[in-house]
Amino acid sequence: MTRNPHTLGLAALLALAATTAPAAAAPPANDARAQASPLTLPDRVTGTLLEATSEAGEPDPLCGPVVGPTAWFRMDGLAPGRVALELRAAEGAGNVLAVYRREGGDLAPEICDATDRGGNGAVFFTAERGERYLVQVAAGIRADAGAFTLAAFRPEAPPTLPGPRLRPGGAVGTVDIIRDTEDAFSLPMRSGVTYRINLDAGPARTCRAGFRILPPGERDLAAPAVGGRPCGGYLTYTPGPEDGGLHDIVVVARPGVRAPRYRLTAAPLGADDQAPGTPLPLGRRVAGVVSGHGIDRLDLYRFEVTDRSRVRLRLSTAGASDLRLLRAEGGTIQCACGLSGDLELERALAPGAYLAVVQAQNGAGGRYRLLRTSRTITSASLTVNGRTEATSPRGTAVTIALTVSPAVSGGRVRIDAQQYDPLGGWRFRQRLSGTVSGGVARVSFRPTGPGRWRFGGEYLGTPGASPSVASGARLTVSP
Repeated sequence: MTRNPHTLGLAALLALAATTAPAAAAPPANDARAQASPLTLPDRVTGTLLEATSEAGEPDPLCGPVVGPTAWFRMDGLAPGRVALELRAAEGAGNVLAVYRREGGDLAPEICDATDRGGNGAVFFTAERGERYLVQVAAGIRADAGAFTLAAFRPEAPPTLPGPRLRPGGAVGTVDIIRDTEDAFSLPMRSGVTYRINLDAGPARTCRAGFRILPPGERDLAAPAVGGRPCGGYLTYTPGPEDGGLHDIVVVARPGVRAPRYRLTAAPLGADDQAPGTPLPLGRRVAGVVSGHGIDRLDLYRFEVTDRSRVRLRLSTAGASDLRLLRAEGGTIQCACGLSGDLELERALAPGAYLAVVQAQNGAGGRYRLLRTSRTITSASLTVNGRTEATSPRGTAVTIALTVSPAVSGGRVRIDAQQYDPLGGWRFRQRLSGTVSGGVARVSFRPTGPGRWRFGGEYLGTPGASPSVASGARLTVSP
């Protein structure tokens, strides 16, 4: 029998390929819960979800269902205390790091976290004596299964109270919801003295860290606070008659935020930080500096309004600062807040005392110039020979008076005279002008003919007094 050499070669190649083809890759050794790899403290291990599988009855963690392959680790015989886990996975959000407590044959979810876009996730939990824990690493919907690194360690111990003394220049540091959740600093405070406290941890909208003020002599971090701000920023606090002493200010990490850098400053209020405030002159700019990074967060100014006036406040600044108008007895009237650049407030104000506040926004502020201008709100009225309705013989001059209230001096007036024409109605005849002195402008007018006359007037105002329109006056000239 004759053999086809091409057929023989193909058969030999197929046989050779069958004997040399690599076997399918095996799942990782800790693919199943029963084969969970040991994880100690401290520890850093590498693993992979390539070729890993998902078991029947795979438990779902607290932060969402598991849809991809998983790998398992076990932590047994842990000493009581906080335990932290950090996962560095393939880039892409959605991988899951979860901790379960083993209760016989069941698993009780303890805590979990999904990785961010960079593939980073972290959790912490409090281990109890005699408990056994399982750690689950699972591939998410938006992340490819791949290699990962898992670190286990004890977080930094909570601070002891009292903390180190807060220096005049403040303190800088970082807090982290996993590694270092709180920092504490002590500050002696006297009863009846108001203190300003500022925590700068970035823009307020990000809420990266907060702070709590503990009562004097307190040694328990979990004790109720006497003041604070959950997202940082500026606060004033005044100890009561029995509350003087060494207080602790505790900087607290926010969930989901990794190691923000902060600056904490505190000091008694200065003269420009509290009532009655610095006088704000009329028509003259004042200059100052406020900073959202430090303790000089705001400047307070006071001014008085003697007559009902339209007041304008203009703030010129290159940084982001808020401008507020307040009543001296308390209560915000108007606020240009959350904006940047030059700001302006304008409001009609009754006689009284008022406050203007320039306050730097978180992480912003800088040099500024503030200007207050004001115009008294006036009203005007007209009379002819001292009456709103007057009569006069033909050919006789009358005195028209425009009265401005409140009484001001300076500023021009315009008065228009109209005569009634039975065939055509009211017709303009003459415009008169004068100057206000002691609240009154008087002009003389000689009607050009008999009949009915009426007058309308306007006060044109000054830089310090607003214009106003006068009510009409009437005159009847006898034939």
